[in-house]
Amino acid sequence: MARRDENLMASAAVAGFALMMLLALVGALFLPPGINSTLFTGRWPFAVSMVLFFVGVPVLLRVSQRSRIRRAVTGLGGTLVKLRRLPFWRQGEWPESYQSSYYGYPWWRGVLYEVEFVDLLGGTRNGICRSGFLRGVQWLDESQPKGRSYV
Repeated sequence: MARRDENLMASAAVAGFALMMLLALVGALFLPPGINSTLFTGRWPFAVSMVLFFVGVPVLLRVSQRSRIRRAVTGLGGTLVKLRRLPFWRQGEWPESYQSSYYGYPWWRGVLYEVEFVDLLGGTRNGICRSGFLRGVQWLDESQPKGRSYV
């Protein structure tokens, strides 16, 4: 069985961004001005940058949220079994867990995930958590373990 590194995609994106910045710096410092102006004038550099921005940022946010939840579960001593993002129509549940915005949709409130994990005693637990850009992991609902009684 091959080892699956959960941070592989994020590290590849960071390495690609670092390579792009290095090439831009080398190009700005060592290429003649005529080559730079012919390569980067027109609509296509702006369009490619915008597409990469609007596709790349949500992907990186999702990867970081999933990694943050994995770390929270392992920090509790558990082993992650299943991690699933709730559909968009269920993202408004638990409105008391965030403050409402004065000017529209509060994008920083995070995304709801359904988490299934095995705790230290071997019981399977299901929970709902919110993971966001500025908030970390907030556990909202957790059910009792299946198949075990802790009385």
